[in-house]
Amino acid sequence: MRALIETADLVGEPGAYRLARGAGTIQVPPTVQTILASRIDRLSAEHKRLLQAASVVGKDVALPLLEAVADMPGDAFREGLAQLQAAEFIYETQLFPEIEYTFKHALTHEVAYGSLLAEYRRALHATIADAIERLYGPHLTEHVEILAHHATRGRVADKAVHYLREAAAKAAARSANREAVEFFAAALENVKALPRSDETLATELNICIQMGPVLIALKGASSTEVENLYLRARDLVDQLGDAPQRVPALWGLWYVRYTRGQYEEARTAGERLLEAARNANDRGQLLEAHHALWATLSGSGRATAAIEHMESGIALYDRKRHAGQAFLYGGHDAGACCRWHLAANCWLLGDYSRSMNALADALRLTDELKHPLTTVIALWFAAGCITSGVIGRRRKPSSSGR
Repeated sequence: MRALIETADLVGEPGAYRLARGAGTIQVPPTVQTILASRIDRLSAEHKRLLQAASVVGKDVALPLLEAVADMPGDAFREGLAQLQAAEFIYETQLFPEIEYTFKHALTHEVAYGSLLAEYRRALHATIADAIERLYGPHLTEHVEILAHHATRGRVADKAVHYLREAAAKAAARSANREAVEFFAAALENVKALPRSDETLATELNICIQMGPVLIALKGASSTEVENLYLRARDLVDQLGDAPQRVPALWGLWYVRYTRGQYEEARTAGERLLEAARNANDRGQLLEAHHALWATLSGSGRATAAIEHMESGIALYDRKRHAGQAFLYGGHDAGACCRWHLAANCWLLGDYSRSMNALADALRLTDELKHPLTTVIALWFAAGCITSGVIGRRRKPSSSGR
């Protein structure tokens, strides 16, 4: 209807329109997109550029940001916005904390965006990323996702990598693992556009290490994708001679073997990991090496040997220093893990009193940490212990040891 009015095929007033010429002479475009493209082409050159700039900003358009990239005098800018509103391309949706406009329909946004030459569109994206940094400098954390989008589309690879990593870390912190993996994968793609150097390889290595736990949470540690990611991380460690990153890379490869039930390979990988952690002289990494071995030895039925590593873990663990490592190593807390494994292994050896105490300590620490995956695993172990008799049975074991 609006297209027919704009071309004067319909004349009159709302509620009383009439055809200005025979219906058979009117050419109706075959698609809605074609109608919208025709309407956009009928705008003045200045107003068309303003609409296109708005489409690059996004479906929702903050007024200060659009004004910063529109490159129009104040009066012309305001008059252009009024014309786009009158033509019902955009409408005002928000006044506070800043004025914001929205495209009336997703197709309008799509057609306006698609009408731009690719090179000009890329340049606008890059300009918008700069404008966001300038306008929202003290609060960039709130805008990292949109900054990542514009830097990527603008092919500003260094900025894209930086903001994609920040967006991924934010997503991972709220357990939005699918979103985090997508951001990390995009960051790795953008690394390829950077000049090859030790710094670039180090950036790629850090992204692989950060991505590991969320990919594990999404795909499972036994997946080929996880194995390939950590193999790449190990190769990068070898190329760079990066000793601090050797432990998380080797830890990831150990975890693949462990979750596949390949306990002998996992034990060998765990011993290499322990050696690397001792060479690194880092208590946090040493904790995670013992973490690998207490899990492997528990899984293969070597309770006494496993408990030695759990006791080392308890001695090394400092909640303030090490709780954050959950986001790099398996997604759960090592301090709680050694305690719930201690509960299970002590029960297997008949030391029920120590088992109950260890389980109580694990649940107390888990409650303090408030970390979702740690909580889930702790409750799973507790349920297993209860059904096995650690808490439910107070009587002494029978002569059979059960």
